[in-house]
Amino acid sequence: MKEPRGKVEEFWDNPVRYQAIGKFVYQFSQLEFSIRHLLGDLLELHAAQFYIVTATYDFATLCRVTSAFIQTLMEPTEVKAKEVEETFKKCLRVNDARVRLVHGTWDSGGAHHISRQSLKPGAYFADVKEITDITEETKQCMNLIVGLIDSEIVDWARNIRSNLRDD
Repeated sequence: MKEPRGKVEEFWDNPVRYQAIGKFVYQFSQLEFSIRHLLGDLLELHAAQFYIVTATYDFATLCRVTSAFIQTLMEPTEVKAKEVEETFKKCLRVNDARVRLVHGTWDSGGAHHISRQSLKPGAYFADVKEITDITEETKQCMNLIVGLIDSEIVDWARNIRSNLRDD
């Protein structure tokens, strides 16, 4: 049997980096579920309908659909509409970081990722602090989404549907 020319070695061991990556992935999953929850509330989906409707969207599309739906409501003020727009822009920036983190090629210097838009390579997450910073940004986004869930926006959507049913 022919011996391989090289030897595959275990990846550089950095438990702090692994922990930071794990925390980010966990926090991102919570953000994504929170946005699905918001959309489900806006659409008054029952438990059996929730995943059928919300699972079909990738994260970026989920953000765009939820934001666009909120923008169609008749009652949001300009200030609230701008808040919603900015919230989902922040969520999409977090998703850009997620794509680099998850789809990048990792080595001891961080992740290397090639943008689909520019087709240019970039280096990311050389420092663990970059990962912890984006994790904090993800938490902030989640707090903004929870704020929308707890706001009058969900009630506006229900009132509009109720008025349409009554007509």
